[in-house]
Amino acid sequence: MRAPPTPQPNVHVSAYRGIGSRLVVVAVNKETSHVSQQFVLRNDTSSGVSSRLTDSGRTLASQGRSTVTNGSLTGQLPARSVTTFVTG
Repeated sequence: MRAPPTPQPNVHVSAYRGIGSRLVVVAVNKETSHVSQQFVLRNDTSSGVSSRLTDSGRTLASQGRSTVTNGSLTGQLPARSVTTFVTG
């Protein structure tokens, strides 16, 4: 997965190789409103990712799975939140 070189304003993104072949992306939205952010999977054949959300009212709350289409994922980042995406 590639962290976008120019994410949305007030969005900070980092990407890591997790256990085994899993990819992990952590996205921090400092904006006061919801943001949609595109991520591109590189050298990965995952068809989906699971996500967890932390904000003022939730801690690592499961957000279910999102589909990866043509190697691309659009993550929904609520206002003032940290969202973690994991392939596999």
